[in-house]
Amino acid sequence: MRWPLRWVVTIPFLVVTTAATGLVGYLSFRNGQQSVQVVAQQLQTEIAKRVEIELRDFLDFAPKLVAMNADLARQNLLQAQPPRGESYLWRQMTLQPQLRVIYFGSAQEGRFIGVRRRIEDNSLRLYFNTGVEFTLNEQGQRAVQVSGIDPNMRYDARTRPWYKKALTQPTPVWSDVYVSFSTGRLIITAAQVVKTPQGRVLGATGADVELTRLSEFLSGLAIGRTGEAFIVDPQGLLVADSTGSAMSVIQNRERVNASDSPHPLIQQAARWLQSSQQGKQPTPQPVQVELGGEAHFLHAVPYRDPRGLDWLLVLVVPAADFLQEIYAGNTLTAFLCGVTLVVALG
Repeated sequence: MRWPLRWVVTIPFLVVTTAATGLVGYLSFRNGQQSVQVVAQQLQTEIAKRVEIELRDFLDFAPKLVAMNADLARQNLLQAQPPRGESYLWRQMTLQPQLRVIYFGSAQEGRFIGVRRRIEDNSLRLYFNTGVEFTLNEQGQRAVQVSGIDPNMRYDARTRPWYKKALTQPTPVWSDVYVSFSTGRLIITAAQVVKTPQGRVLGATGADVELTRLSEFLSGLAIGRTGEAFIVDPQGLLVADSTGSAMSVIQNRERVNASDSPHPLIQQAARWLQSSQQGKQPTPQPVQVELGGEAHFLHAVPYRDPRGLDWLLVLVVPAADFLQEIYAGNTLTAFLCGVTLVVALG
């Protein structure tokens, strides 16, 4: 059987063209994958550095404030009874909007003085452990007494976790993260023991820092198209995440474990960290892992400080966020091959 001359010329050309196009497409895909991995690793490394800087800046001031207030208390410029130093506490609260409360608890009968920021209107109130509370004017002076002595509101500052934690070391120390009873938001307390030069305990100073801003910062990051970032403590409980939902870190006034997060990507990443040989350990470099049957890039970075913080920052991004353009290029290549074949046969 004799082949038409047109086929004799066209078929080898099509074979060569299709093979060359396919090879170029394959090599482009492989090179694209390698490039994507490099870009993803660079992106996650850069984001991790940005978050570390934000954490350091955000958490640096509270330990310094409680150390300064400890010096004031040693000089009797800050004391609970008779009350003294209200203006210092008021001024510090006006300068640090992320502070929720700043205070001093005395070793003498557990007396307490503090200035707190109301969640309803951000106004400042002076309050005592007796339940007495005053509004403060624009100069930080007492304006109106809004509550009197309430036996049900009285507490001994010496029994509070922050006070006990302060006694464990001579320098500022962080408490564990907890849910504020008054606001229902995540709080961490910086505390500092106050002692005389002879070593007698006079009390402890404290400052409550609301962690909502950390979640707001994470939610503003561009982590691929659909990636997430979250911070956990050594127990795996969420400190902050990038979802923009307050319910993702607290549910029913209880902290949420990252492995139980309502957001699938955070949940899967946390469970991978728990089940892998890494445990809850950091990954020195971003790694490619399989979550939910799909490839993801994951980076776990420790954040520690000498005052007791031991957190883990986790960044996780679906590989598809980076491969979408490569897939589109391969589709275009296949389409052009098809057009070439149709034209040649036509």
